[in-house]
Amino acid sequence: NETAKKLDAAVCKEIVKALDIQHANIQPFYQFAAWAARADYNLPVEIFTVNYDLLLETALDYLLVPYFDGFVGTVRAGFHTELVAGKEGSDRKWMPSFFVRIWKMHGSVNWSRQEDGQIVRLGQPVTEGAAAIFPSDTKYEESRRVPFVVLQDRFRRALHESEKLVLISGYSFSDPHINDIIFDAASHCPRSEFQVFCYSDIPGVLATQ
Repeated sequence: NETAKKLDAAVCKEIVKALDIQHANIQPFYQFAAWAARADYNLPVEIFTVNYDLLLETALDYLLVPYFDGFVGTVRAGFHTELVAGKEGSDRKWMPSFFVRIWKMHGSVNWSRQEDGQIVRLGQPVTEGAAAIFPSDTKYEESRRVPFVVLQDRFRRALHESEKLVLISGYSFSDPHINDIIFDAASHCPRSEFQVFCYSDIPGVLATQ
Protein backbone atom coordinates (compact mmCIF):
# COMPACT_ATOMS: atom_id res chain seq x y z
CA ASN A 1 0.00 0.00 0.00
CA GLU A 2 0.95 3.65 -0.13
CA THR A 3 2.19 3.77 3.46
CA ALA A 4 4.53 0.83 2.87
CA LYS A 5 5.89 2.47 -0.28
CA LYS A 6 6.62 5.70 1.58
CA LEU A 7 8.32 3.78 4.40
CA ASP A 8 10.40 1.81 1.87
CA ALA A 9 11.48 5.04 0.17
CA ALA A 10 12.35 6.64 3.53
CA VAL A 11 14.43 3.65 4.64
CA CYS A 12 16.22 3.51 1.28
CA LYS A 13 16.95 7.23 1.47
CA GLU A 14 18.66 6.81 4.83
CA ILE A 15 20.69 3.85 3.55
CA VAL A 16 21.79 5.80 0.47
CA LYS A 17 22.82 8.68 2.73
CA ALA A 18 24.76 6.35 5.06
CA LEU A 19 26.60 4.82 2.10
CA ASP A 20 27.85 8.12 0.73
CA ILE A 21 31.47 7.36 -0.25
CA GLN A 22 32.66 10.96 -0.47
CA HIS A 23 34.88 10.57 2.60
CA ALA A 24 35.53 6.82 2.32
CA ASN A 25 39.01 5.33 2.14
CA ILE A 26 38.90 4.09 -1.43
CA GLN A 27 42.61 3.22 -1.76
CA PRO A 28 42.08 -0.56 -1.24
CA PHE A 29 39.52 -0.50 -4.05
CA TYR A 30 41.97 1.27 -6.35
CA GLN A 31 44.46 -1.49 -5.66
CA PHE A 32 41.83 -4.15 -6.35
CA ALA A 33 40.81 -2.41 -9.58
CA ALA A 34 44.47 -2.22 -10.65
CA TRP A 35 44.79 -5.98 -10.11
CA ALA A 36 41.58 -6.63 -12.07
CA ALA A 37 42.88 -4.48 -14.93
CA ARG A 38 46.03 -6.63 -15.18
CA ALA A 39 44.26 -9.97 -14.83
CA ASP A 40 44.86 -11.96 -17.99
CA TYR A 41 42.84 -15.16 -17.82
CA ASN A 42 40.85 -17.20 -20.30
CA LEU A 43 37.81 -16.64 -18.12
CA PRO A 44 36.81 -13.13 -17.03
CA VAL A 45 37.13 -11.86 -13.47
CA GLU A 46 33.65 -11.98 -11.94
CA ILE A 47 32.90 -9.97 -8.80
CA PHE A 48 29.78 -10.95 -6.87
CA THR A 49 28.84 -8.60 -4.05
CA VAL A 50 25.92 -8.12 -1.68
CA ASN A 51 27.02 -4.56 -0.86
CA TYR A 52 24.93 -1.63 -2.05
CA ASP A 53 27.66 1.04 -2.24
CA LEU A 54 29.48 2.31 -5.34
CA LEU A 55 33.06 1.78 -4.15
CA LEU A 56 33.90 -0.88 -6.71
CA GLU A 57 32.38 1.02 -9.62
CA THR A 58 34.11 4.24 -8.57
CA ALA A 59 37.53 2.56 -8.45
CA LEU A 60 37.04 0.76 -11.76
CA ASP A 61 35.86 3.98 -13.42
CA TYR A 62 38.80 5.95 -12.02
CA LEU A 63 41.33 3.51 -13.47
CA LEU A 64 39.37 3.18 -16.74
CA VAL A 65 38.87 -0.55 -16.23
CA PRO A 66 36.11 -1.79 -18.57
CA TYR A 67 33.34 -3.65 -16.78
CA PHE A 68 29.79 -4.89 -17.30
CA ASP A 69 27.08 -5.07 -14.63
CA GLY A 70 24.10 -6.40 -16.57
CA PHE A 71 22.72 -2.96 -17.46
CA VAL A 72 23.01 -1.26 -20.84
CA GLY A 73 22.80 2.50 -21.12
CA THR A 74 24.13 5.55 -19.31
CA VAL A 75 21.43 7.94 -18.08
CA ARG A 76 18.73 5.35 -17.39
CA ALA A 77 20.26 1.94 -18.07
CA GLY A 78 18.03 -1.10 -18.43
CA PHE A 79 18.84 -4.63 -17.26
CA HIS A 80 19.38 -7.13 -20.07
CA THR A 81 18.70 -10.64 -18.82
CA GLU A 82 19.90 -12.29 -22.03
CA LEU A 83 23.35 -10.70 -21.68
CA VAL A 84 23.75 -12.06 -18.13
CA ALA A 85 21.99 -15.41 -18.33
CA GLY A 86 23.41 -16.64 -21.64
CA LYS A 87 24.62 -20.19 -21.98
CA GLU A 88 27.88 -21.11 -20.27
CA GLY A 89 30.75 -19.41 -22.07
CA SER A 90 28.48 -17.57 -24.49
CA ASP A 91 29.25 -14.16 -23.00
CA ARG A 92 32.84 -14.45 -24.22
CA LYS A 93 31.55 -14.43 -27.79
CA TRP A 94 30.28 -10.85 -27.49
CA MET A 95 32.47 -9.43 -24.72
CA PRO A 96 36.22 -10.00 -24.28
CA SER A 97 37.47 -11.59 -21.08
CA PHE A 98 39.30 -8.43 -19.98
CA PHE A 99 35.92 -6.86 -19.21
CA VAL A 100 35.39 -7.31 -15.48
CA ARG A 101 31.93 -8.59 -14.58
CA ILE A 102 30.45 -7.00 -11.47
CA TRP A 103 27.22 -8.53 -10.19
CA LYS A 104 25.38 -6.74 -7.34
CA MET A 105 23.22 -9.52 -5.98
CA HIS A 106 21.23 -7.42 -3.48
CA GLY A 107 20.91 -4.27 -5.52
CA SER A 108 22.66 -0.92 -5.42
CA VAL A 109 22.18 2.65 -4.26
CA ASN A 110 21.94 3.70 -7.91
CA TRP A 111 19.33 1.11 -8.90
CA SER A 112 15.89 2.68 -9.03
CA ARG A 113 12.62 0.75 -8.76
CA GLN A 114 10.14 2.30 -11.21
CA GLU A 115 6.37 2.53 -10.76
CA ASP A 116 5.87 -0.32 -13.25
CA GLY A 117 8.21 -2.56 -11.24
CA GLN A 118 11.10 -2.27 -13.67
CA ILE A 119 14.55 -1.72 -12.18
CA VAL A 120 16.93 0.68 -13.92
CA ARG A 121 20.44 1.85 -13.12
CA LEU A 122 20.97 5.59 -12.82
CA GLY A 123 24.18 7.54 -13.20
CA GLN A 124 24.13 8.52 -9.54
CA PRO A 125 22.62 7.33 -6.24
CA VAL A 126 18.82 7.44 -6.09
CA THR A 127 17.48 10.64 -4.56
CA GLU A 128 13.77 10.31 -5.35
CA GLY A 129 11.65 7.25 -4.62
CA ALA A 130 13.05 3.90 -3.50
CA ALA A 131 16.37 2.41 -4.47
CA ALA A 132 16.29 -1.24 -5.52
CA ILE A 133 17.83 -2.59 -2.33
CA PHE A 134 16.22 -4.89 0.17
CA PRO A 135 16.62 -3.98 3.84
CA SER A 136 13.08 -5.07 4.71
CA ASP A 137 11.47 -8.35 5.74
CA THR A 138 10.62 -9.01 2.07
CA LYS A 139 14.30 -9.17 1.15
CA TYR A 140 14.34 -12.87 0.27
CA GLU A 141 10.97 -12.81 -1.48
CA GLU A 142 12.11 -9.87 -3.60
CA SER A 143 15.47 -11.50 -4.29
CA ARG A 144 13.67 -14.16 -6.35
CA ARG A 145 12.61 -11.58 -8.95
CA VAL A 146 14.43 -10.19 -11.99
CA PRO A 147 17.20 -9.08 -11.99
CA PHE A 148 18.08 -10.75 -8.69
CA VAL A 149 17.11 -14.28 -9.66
CA VAL A 150 19.19 -13.89 -12.84
CA LEU A 151 22.23 -12.78 -10.83
CA GLN A 152 21.82 -15.67 -8.39
CA ASP A 153 21.72 -18.10 -11.32
CA ARG A 154 24.85 -16.47 -12.72
CA PHE A 155 26.55 -16.90 -9.35
CA ARG A 156 25.57 -20.56 -9.18
CA ARG A 157 26.78 -21.22 -12.71
CA ALA A 158 30.08 -19.38 -12.16
CA LEU A 159 30.87 -21.42 -9.03
CA HIS A 160 30.16 -24.69 -10.81
CA GLU A 161 32.69 -24.12 -13.59
CA SER A 162 35.50 -26.64 -13.26
CA GLU A 163 38.76 -25.73 -11.53
CA LYS A 164 37.43 -22.39 -10.32
CA LEU A 165 39.33 -20.16 -7.90
CA VAL A 166 36.85 -18.42 -5.59
CA LEU A 167 38.01 -15.65 -3.24
CA ILE A 168 35.49 -14.65 -0.56
CA SER A 169 36.23 -11.47 1.38
CA GLY A 170 34.12 -9.26 3.61
CA TYR A 171 31.16 -11.64 3.60
CA SER A 172 29.53 -12.55 6.94
CA PHE A 173 27.80 -15.75 5.77
CA SER A 174 24.54 -14.39 7.18
CA ASP A 175 22.50 -14.83 3.97
CA PRO A 176 21.21 -18.44 3.79
CA HIS A 177 20.33 -18.29 0.10
CA ILE A 178 23.88 -17.17 -0.77
CA ASN A 179 25.40 -19.73 1.60
CA ASP A 180 23.46 -22.54 -0.06
CA ILE A 181 24.95 -21.67 -3.45
CA ILE A 182 28.51 -21.47 -2.09
CA PHE A 183 28.35 -24.66 -0.01
CA ASP A 184 26.69 -26.63 -2.79
CA ALA A 185 29.40 -25.65 -5.27
CA ALA A 186 32.19 -26.36 -2.77
CA SER A 187 30.85 -29.87 -2.14
CA HIS A 188 30.30 -30.73 -5.81
CA CYS A 189 33.41 -29.19 -7.36
CA PRO A 190 36.39 -30.96 -5.75
CA ARG A 191 38.88 -29.48 -8.22
CA SER A 192 37.86 -25.90 -7.44
CA GLU A 193 39.41 -23.89 -4.63
CA PHE A 194 37.44 -21.73 -2.20
CA GLN A 195 39.43 -19.30 -0.05
CA VAL A 196 37.62 -17.30 2.64
CA PHE A 197 39.17 -14.23 4.28
CA CYS A 198 37.60 -13.58 7.70
CA TYR A 199 37.94 -10.26 9.51
CA SER A 200 37.91 -11.87 12.95
CA ASP A 201 36.33 -15.15 14.08
CA ILE A 202 35.27 -17.75 11.55
CA PRO A 203 31.45 -17.58 11.24
CA GLY A 204 29.78 -20.55 12.90
CA VAL A 205 27.88 -21.60 9.79
CA LEU A 206 31.18 -21.74 7.90
CA ALA A 207 33.09 -23.57 10.64
CA THR A 208 30.58 -26.43 10.62
CA GLN A 209 30.87 -27.09 6.89
